[in-house]
Amino acid sequence: MVIKKNILYLAPNLSTLHSATMMLYPGMPVYIVCIFNGVPQPMIFWVRDGMNLVNGSGISISNSMNTSELTVIDNAGEQGGEYNCSVSNVIGSATLIFMVECKV
Repeated sequence: MVIKKNILYLAPNLSTLHSATMMLYPGMPVYIVCIFNGVPQPMIFWVRDGMNLVNGSGISISNSMNTSELTVIDNAGEQGGEYNCSVSNVIGSATLIFMVECKV
């Protein structure tokens, strides 16, 4: 917590209800939800194996005020890997790491 000119700033915080490792079966989605907070409102982004993710090609990202949901659908065993949910604001940043393993 930082106070500047009577304004409260809070570093981002992340949490989830998921385990760190998940199984992805062909044609079945995996949902990963990150819950976050911070002041000012943190920016959130998803990364897979070092590459920023956007909607499309088996990936869907849905953001709301304090949650972000990543949906992964794998039809060819190609969406496994390390997924990072990261948030940042002017005070700091936080990251959660998830391993998604494909089962074919």
